[in-house]
Amino acid sequence: GKSGLDRVHDYAKILCPDTSADSGSAETPWEAALMAETPTLLPTLKFHQLVFGAEDLASGAFSVVRYARTIIKDKTQSQWPEYAVKVINTKTIQEHGYESSVNREICVLK
Repeated sequence: GKSGLDRVHDYAKILCPDTSADSGSAETPWEAALMAETPTLLPTLKFHQLVFGAEDLASGAFSVVRYARTIIKDKTQSQWPEYAVKVINTKTIQEHGYESSVNREICVLK
């Protein structure tokens, strides 16, 4: 099977598709990415809707967990939903050979 790092890279390709071939479209790649379906467990949540807190909640060998809230325009900030967002550093994974750790974590988080 694929390594955890390969799975992370495949997921990143889904999140940020190559739109260079779509030169006939009036949308910029950024606009197209914003309008694209979100391939996550929370399909209605888009990354640009999140506001991150100033401090990290936790950090590990290859990632950090950050506090975030979802922007909801018709509600006050205290009413915005809260999330813990895991940010993975793929460069560190490659440099230190943490692929097996990523595989284990993906299995646990599923």
